[in-house]
Amino acid sequence: MRTRSILFPAFLLAAATGGARAEEVGLTAPLLDRVVLTEARPPSTWAVALYGGVWTNSTLPRFPINLVSGRLTFEDARIVSLVIDRRLFDFGLDIPGTQLRLDGFSLEAEGTVSRHVGLEDHVEATAAVKLRSGEIGLGSVGSMNVAFANGLSWAFERPKWEYGPGLVHGVDSRRLQYYMGFETAFTPKGAKNLSAFVRLHHRSGIYGLISPRRTGSNHFGVGLRWTLD
Repeated sequence: MRTRSILFPAFLLAAATGGARAEEVGLTAPLLDRVVLTEARPPSTWAVALYGGVWTNSTLPRFPINLVSGRLTFEDARIVSLVIDRRLFDFGLDIPGTQLRLDGFSLEAEGTVSRHVGLEDHVEATAAVKLRSGEIGLGSVGSMNVAFANGLSWAFERPKWEYGPGLVHGVDSRRLQYYMGFETAFTPKGAKNLSAFVRLHHRSGIYGLISPRRTGSNHFGVGLRWTLD
């Protein structure tokens, strides 16, 4: 029994020193580094943008397919918008079960005032909350981000080219509609305050919730944004 009592502490000491030596020579499993997929933007509060778009003959669900396949068609109904963004707060999140992290996401308040010309001739205003992703690095070229806005749109006159309930252009078309904005923005390297973007400006009745189905519009175009320090 005395021999066993001496050997047992000796075994524990050997295991401890052996584990330390294994750690010294790098035999233990290394900890995985966290992979940051999106980066935070420089701090700012306000941004101002100018946007111009044209009416596209596509429903919202079909728009990505028509865009990629080159099957988009357009009408002579154009929109010019002043877009004002206020950054409310930033946040990041870890993707559960992985070492991946998303930084630089922000929640913004967005307001737009738009002038419609061509087949339409009215002023529109929108108010929305917008979620913007962090910056996705593009190497030495710059970075990009994507944003999604949700809110309400009000036309100060009945839109002349949007359908009414009877699917006739301009006949009983709706002033109040649901508004969504889909945006992809690109910031060149070294131009942190200036970005260019493509954007889809969408009005609809949310499948009959606000107004009858098919009583909306989609305008697709480009813009420039200036971020104020």
